[in-house]
Amino acid sequence: MLAAWQELVDSAWDLGITPDDAETPRRTVTRIAAAAPLEGEPREAAGRVALATEQVLYARTAQPSPELGRDVRTASEGLRVAAGRRARVRAVLLPPSSARLAWRVADRFAAGRETVQEAAWTVRRRTAAAVGRLLWWRRRRG
Repeated sequence: MLAAWQELVDSAWDLGITPDDAETPRRTVTRIAAAAPLEGEPREAAGRVALATEQVLYARTAQPSPELGRDVRTASEGLRVAAGRRARVRAVLLPPSSARLAWRVADRFAAGRETVQEAAWTVRRRTAAAVGRLLWWRRRRG
């Protein structure tokens, strides 16, 4: 469900419509539809994806999730048709949404680095404590 939403938002971003994570899915679709412009079946498909996403994000009880693959493809194709040639070429060769992948890799790398640093500090603390006990023991024995 959320993957379908992410794919739709990424398709729009690749074609030059920047994402705004502060907006609700419905508001985002309205903005994307106005910027593209997106009309007819592609707009309705995008609306269904937004509605399903809002149900996942905000509903008290889980609803059966509809199959959104066809709606995402329909909306994405509508975005591509509405975009100019330059935007379509850029979306294929240098998609801005690929930055999300780089951000995820950087986040995981940073998390791994923090884990290694915490482990190193733990080893240092324990080693210092063990050396301190050993020195204390040597002093007591004379």
